[in-house]
Amino acid sequence: MKKIFTFTLLAAAIAFTGCETLGLKTIGMDSEDSVKRVAETIKKHVKPAEYKPVSIYWYEREELSNSMEYLQVEMVGTDGKLYTQNFKVGGDAQGPGEIEESRSSRAYDFASMKYISPEDLVPATIVDWINQAKSGLPEEYGYESLKGYTFKIDPETGERTSNFVARITETGNKRSVEGRNIVTTYYEIEFDVTADGTVVMEEIE
Repeated sequence: MKKIFTFTLLAAAIAFTGCETLGLKTIGMDSEDSVKRVAETIKKHVKPAEYKPVSIYWYEREELSNSMEYLQVEMVGTDGKLYTQNFKVGGDAQGPGEIEESRSSRAYDFASMKYISPEDLVPATIVDWINQAKSGLPEEYGYESLKGYTFKIDPETGERTSNFVARITETGNKRSVEGRNIVTTYYEIEFDVTADGTVVMEEIE
C-alpha cells in the first residue's frame, strides 16, 4: 500500500540549500559507496569477538535528499543479549555512538550463532537490487530517493534477507507552490529481497 507524505521547503531557502549541499561530501544512498562505507564502519568498530551484528540499517539524512547519513547496528554481545549502536557515517563525519542494550527478551547463543560480516555486504549486488526496484516502478511514478536499507541475518539458519524503502513521486504531480512554500507530495514503497535474491515490491493501490 502506498503511503502519502508531504515535504515542505521555503522557496527562498532552495538556493541556499543547494549551495550548502555542494560544500558537503555526500554519499548517495543508492550508490556502491554507501554500502562500502557501511562495511568499512562495521569492520572498524564492531569486533565479532565482542559483538555479532544481526541487523544493519542505514538511512538518508533528510527527506528526499538521497544522501546517506546514519547507520544503526543491532548486535549480540557475549552475554547473549541484544544491543544497538548508532553511527554517523555521511560526508566526512564518522563516529560511533554509545552501545545500548535493546528491549528484547530473546537470549542468543553467542558462540554458535550466525552473524553479519562486512564481506556479506557486496556493493554491486545491493545496488543491482535497488536498480531492479527502480526499473520495476510503474510508469506513472518516478524515483526520488532511498529512505533506508535494512540487511538482516537469521542467527540460527544464517539466511540473509534485505528490505528497503524508496521514496517516489507521481509523474507530472511532483511539486506545488503554496504561498512561500514549495510542497513535494511523495509516497513510500517497500521492497523485500528474499534469500535467493528476488526483489519483491509491495502492491501499489
